[in-house]
Amino acid sequence: DDRGCPICMDDDEVAWKETKPCGHRFHGRCVEPWLKAKGSCPMCRRQVVARPTQSSSWTILSSGRRLPSS
Repeated sequence: DDRGCPICMDDDEVAWKETKPCGHRFHGRCVEPWLKAKGSCPMCRRQVVARPTQSSSWTILSSGRRLPSS
């Protein structure tokens, strides 16, 4: 089922975060540490930046540059 969080595999409906524009969705509690440490989408490794909002949205940089997977 592709509705669940790809990190924890749970499909509960709490605090989703979405990387933009790739649209990969994760639980905030699962992806926030990764995004802070790596700065890339855990699924496609595209570089993301945090928008300074309360919702902590993450956005793919417009260059679409992919980061190395390691």
